[in-house]
Amino acid sequence: MIEAHDLLDREATVPPPALQNCRTVLYTPGVANTPRSIAREVHVQRVQLAHVVRQSQQIAEGKDPYRIDWGDTDRHTELIIVDEADRLKVQGLEQMRDIYDRGRMGLILIGMPGIEKRLARYPQLYSRVGFVHQFSPPSPAEMRFILEHQWGQLGLTLNPNDLTRMPKPCPQSFASQAGTSDWYNGYSR
Repeated sequence: MIEAHDLLDREATVPPPALQNCRTVLYTPGVANTPRSIAREVHVQRVQLAHVVRQSQQIAEGKDPYRIDWGDTDRHTELIIVDEADRLKVQGLEQMRDIYDRGRMGLILIGMPGIEKRLARYPQLYSRVGFVHQFSPPSPAEMRFILEHQWGQLGLTLNPNDLTRMPKPCPQSFASQAGTSDWYNGYSR
């Protein structure tokens, strides 16, 4: 996990512009989770997000980034993405629903196929589901686009002849080899 102090340098005069606009928390519950641990971990991530955003704003305004009026730290979170949501038991899902109900933010649950069927068994939870989308494995053309884009950012060039030796694209294996965040970042651009 990236800590707030790792993102901002005390000597920085110009903050990275993207930090001022960060409004999303990515939460991955542990395998053994409880409603209390979920609430605590999500709260800590929301406070850390607020810390990074406010420090960045202070630097942009020419103020000391370490003298911050904290106020309402929750207002900086506009979206919580829960990866591995299928790890959540009913009580954990209820905790996420409670966090959603108390805040003014979006909530995305990412999990294995079938999570929507679990949610459908609980009307209180399912009534808040806006839509369900299941991603398909990328086509060879989509995989080429993803690789060209990611490799281009690294200053590399994709050689189409090298792709003939690659196995058929599979998002799970690609994600585990390239890192899940790389896969989602590359696919969403």
